[in-house]
Amino acid sequence: MAGIHGLPPSWRRRLLHTMPERPHAHPTHFARAPFSLDAATEVLLGLMILFTPWAFGTTQPWSIWCMNAGGYALGGLLIGKIILRRRVLRSTTLPCSRGEKVLFALTLAVLGYILVAAWNAEFIYLPAEWRQEPRAHVAWLPHSLDRDATWRVFWNWLALACVFWAAHDWLTGERTAEGVVRGRRLRRMICLLAANAALVALEGVLQRNSGTAKLLWFMPTHDNPAAAAQFGPYAYRANAAQFFNLVWPAALAVWWFQHLRVRRATQSHHWLLPCVMLLMIGSLVSLSRGGVAITILQLIVCALLFLASDAFSRRARIGLALGLAATLGAAAFFGWEQLSSRLETNDQLGGRRETYALAARMADDYPWFGTGPGSFGSVFQLYRNSPADYWPGQLHNDWLEYLITFGRVGGALLLAAFVTLLARAFRPGGQRVPWIFAACLWTALAGCLLHARFDFPLQIYSIQFVFVLLCAALFSLSVAEKKSSA
Repeated sequence: MAGIHGLPPSWRRRLLHTMPERPHAHPTHFARAPFSLDAATEVLLGLMILFTPWAFGTTQPWSIWCMNAGGYALGGLLIGKIILRRRVLRSTTLPCSRGEKVLFALTLAVLGYILVAAWNAEFIYLPAEWRQEPRAHVAWLPHSLDRDATWRVFWNWLALACVFWAAHDWLTGERTAEGVVRGRRLRRMICLLAANAALVALEGVLQRNSGTAKLLWFMPTHDNPAAAAQFGPYAYRANAAQFFNLVWPAALAVWWFQHLRVRRATQSHHWLLPCVMLLMIGSLVSLSRGGVAITILQLIVCALLFLASDAFSRRARIGLALGLAATLGAAAFFGWEQLSSRLETNDQLGGRRETYALAARMADDYPWFGTGPGSFGSVFQLYRNSPADYWPGQLHNDWLEYLITFGRVGGALLLAAFVTLLARAFRPGGQRVPWIFAACLWTALAGCLLHARFDFPLQIYSIQFVFVLLCAALFSLSVAEKKSSA
């Protein structure tokens, strides 16, 4: 025990809480090491949060590999922390809940499924020649019709899995002397997400009103080259709206939680409200019809959640109503004329019905193992009625595209993992929060999944990254106990 006396008091209390009785002392630098790796994890997560939207939504190979490198580094830090904790605690096993074991097993199963599909690929797609080269494969195992695309998905999802588990470990690694998970790290993460996303929204509004057709005022794009089709660093306006709609309900949850906790003269948490307003304005001004619809639905849900709480005075409710009115007024001022013309369009699905009908045939032809993760773009060409027909890179329906590429077997694994993740909040052991806090995070994820029915947010790395972070946040929470902890 003498080896930890050189630690700061807060570190010593947390370490002693989980430290079993043991006869040998450990050097102070070993005891400090897990906390140093925790600090490195926070810094790296913060850099990735700041980087991903500004790198043009992380849609280009160079930015995707930068984020992947960060994810692998987070995975390495997590492994290092586990090893050092075992050395410091002299324990052969670390505490792990049943839900964590199940979700980790499902994570490995999903990654293994993608890995087998890539290794056991039926075809190699040659884009320069617009043809597929057959390979020997095992038909009763998962197999891909585009080997290289499935390998790309594997490396991306491996990095995102590292992000999830590293973020979950970091969020649950700060505990009180009684072993209760503290929420300061979660609040810092969501506050950074909100501040960065608000800057993206502000830049997008200014860029839209300047009339430039260049992303961030300097980068032309061959995808959606018109200024009205872009927003900020995103070449596709709907992706920007999807990004904002993931962040602002989480930011609102943190503001609400802080409003309940802080009973002092200083009310420093109120800076989150302008961020929430900017994010709503950005989504409404983006001209994405789906983005506008999801924003309004999420706003209605959050308003009903807040009305269900008795923590707000009449003055606070009036202030929130005025803030909402100001947000809608600003959005109407900056973009209502263009948005109204889009909403008056007769075909609200933008001519996608024929594409959906062809895609449904793909799902029927490959029901169990699918065409292979990431293979939709190369396989769809085989289902077109003529070479002149539209050839989308994404289906604009992530639900159907995931069914096509993962099949029923892979889709069942993904669904089981997501249900396991959501169920964690109803068991004790995580950071105890009011149910409305968790409901705001559920609203953020539900909005993204609803938008995915008509678009492709879950094909964009920056949106996948934020989705994974919010999932890690939910997996660290518990609404099973009424008492809340800071």
